[in-house]
Amino acid sequence: MQFELVTPAKKIASFEVEQAIIPGSEGMFGVLKGHQPVLSMLKPGLLRVIKADGTEEVFSVGNGFVDVTGKSVSVLAETASKYEGPQA
Repeated sequence: MQFELVTPAKKIASFEVEQAIIPGSEGMFGVLKGHQPVLSMLKPGLLRVIKADGTEEVFSVGNGFVDVTGKSVSVLAETASKYEGPQA
């Protein structure tokens, strides 16, 4: 499924993913292809994605929104950057 991470300043990431693990306002939730449509608030935390090639990328995100369709995940965050710190 298509994944996009965007801030007001720029597009941070855009690629195909197998799974996204998102820090939603009600807690962490995972998204796979075919997921039911969801619109959720985003809370600050770590957003993890498993890319189509099996590699993982982690992003630090601020407040915002997540729009999930069966074919895409769009994350609109106030702030976002690639996370290079220790993995939890």
